[in-house]
Amino acid sequence: MHRLVPFDELYDRNGLQFLPFNTLYQFAADSGLRKDSDDRHRGLSLPKPDTAGSVSTSSPDGVTNSTAGLTSSTDGRTSSTDGLTSTNGDDDGIALIPDLFAYWLTGVRVAEETNASTTGLVLAADADPHWDAELAERIGVQVDILPAIVRPGTIIGTLTAEIAARTGLPESTPVVAVGSHDTASAVVATPFATSDGEGSAFISCGTWGLVGVETATPVLTAEARDAGFTNERGVDGTTRLLHNVMGLWVLNECVRALELKAGAISGLRRDASADRRPGGRYPVVTDIESVLLEASAPDVPYILFDIDDPRLMPQGDMPSRVAQLCVEAAGRAPDSRAQYVRSIVESLADAFARAAARASALAGTPLSAINLVGGGSLNALLCQATADRAGVPVIAGPVEATALGNVLVQARAARAVSGGLADLRRLVIATQATTRYDPR
Repeated sequence: MHRLVPFDELYDRNGLQFLPFNTLYQFAADSGLRKDSDDRHRGLSLPKPDTAGSVSTSSPDGVTNSTAGLTSSTDGRTSSTDGLTSTNGDDDGIALIPDLFAYWLTGVRVAEETNASTTGLVLAADADPHWDAELAERIGVQVDILPAIVRPGTIIGTLTAEIAARTGLPESTPVVAVGSHDTASAVVATPFATSDGEGSAFISCGTWGLVGVETATPVLTAEARDAGFTNERGVDGTTRLLHNVMGLWVLNECVRALELKAGAISGLRRDASADRRPGGRYPVVTDIESVLLEASAPDVPYILFDIDDPRLMPQGDMPSRVAQLCVEAAGRAPDSRAQYVRSIVESLADAFARAAARASALAGTPLSAINLVGGGSLNALLCQATADRAGVPVIAGPVEATALGNVLVQARAARAVSGGLADLRRLVIATQATTRYDPR
């Protein structure tokens, strides 16, 4: 890919950090999706609702790519990209996974803006979202397989007769495009301290950690590129300037592996009577809260290591990999479960704090607070450690920010609520509990 288009130029065009699973690179890796491939003449088509189980398979009847977040068909008969287009007899082209569900429900194939922007094929600098036709041609992607881009809040269509009959809902039921990139919806429901979010960074923390700031326009500087920051389109024409951090994946995998080492059956919740198994070095985990409480004791030593090291991405023996990174960083490895957990949480908090500060600096706004949403907001040790390392308050919650942001965009489309993002966030502040962690 980078032989065809140098990465510096790619960043100027799409504003995305290099992540090998982005759709752009999937097109480059899968010759069957390119316009010069013989596969384009095999009459491939998008899977139908009754073949939903094939979404992660490939066959001459329906090529899909779950890693890239798209399904595709490539026989050359495609819909216009000028607007919403019915796919009655016209179901050829690509569909990002969230848009595939909308297609199954309505028969209309579109690409929702926030998710489309992560493909690498949308021009970052344009206020209105457009596919980068020139870039697509250069890498061998035929532009006419790309569906119309729609903004969150657009009513894509109504239910097909078949779906209405299956569900018992009226055919007039509308299907609304939301911020289908989960972080886009999460940021909608992030209760920033100021109405425009200025001075506040967000962390959407689950398996991954997405750390950044909301901006009015993309930041396409060499500094942002070299720092590994990405510009993803948000709801209402905003940009999410963010950096991907490892998230809770390492913690969950490490705890699970240590539990297995103790002789337990896999899983985080176990009968408290099975407190320790013979021959096991570590106690069996009864719940994650007790593990974090054990690790939060003031006298538990820890080691800071690079939580974003790519060796931590695959499944497997996570404690051994963490131990190796700790040895490389400090010359020693953790020697108890509490030390493993504390080292992981402190290293993650350090990465979060550095990324939040960097995002704010790149956006040109002083960092005054961090809003941490998602499952990680329940982790008090992580929230406090992030506040301590960032030197600013951390506002934790809501846990279900992604679902709330999704519902708010739908509610606004249905005219049940009104206003801009600041108004939607005031609803979140008024109805959702949060916890404040001040730096110590």
